[in-house]
Amino acid sequence: MRGGTLRIVPKPTQEEEDRFFAKVKKGPGCWIWAAGCFVNGYGCFKVQGESYGAHRVSYVIEHGRIPDKLILLHSCDNPKCVNPDHLRAGTQAENIADRDAKGRTATGDRSGLRLHPERAARGDRNGSRLHPERLVRGEDHRDAKLTEAKVIEIRRRHASGAARPEISEEFGIHPSHVWRIVNHKCWKHVGGAA
Repeated sequence: MRGGTLRIVPKPTQEEEDRFFAKVKKGPGCWIWAAGCFVNGYGCFKVQGESYGAHRVSYVIEHGRIPDKLILLHSCDNPKCVNPDHLRAGTQAENIADRDAKGRTATGDRSGLRLHPERAARGDRNGSRLHPERLVRGEDHRDAKLTEAKVIEIRRRHASGAARPEISEEFGIHPSHVWRIVNHKCWKHVGGAA
């Protein structure tokens, strides 16, 4: 699971259950989802007009509901499997521990960046270059202690000979931050004395 909370899967109607099982290839082990999938490889199925993970729908058909605040873990590690016997409810921490114990964490030479360096968003393909308007800068940033007016004043005071420790104490910031401001390493979008 990535991001926020998962939506509750409603109990499918009999018609939806029939449509669901028409898209499943039942085998002696895994039941393979043979229809559309999300980009993460998990099957996708609509219940009451909303899309849900096919494995989650299968679990709801078999068990009635997924317990609150829990996700589903595959014992077979096959995202296309919808066999309810291969699914169990658990926490995200259990899911991560299971992934790590089975060596499925893509680290080192198996990481996506090492396997596909051409996909890295570097240089002009980086989001900060493609969409600079999306970057939160300056006083709009949630952690900002300064305003643009204060940055201009810091640069003016430094240009007129004030020492960095003196400026830092007055504005309640670290002297190294004063250095970064006066050398335009941060707050680059704000003018003022260099």
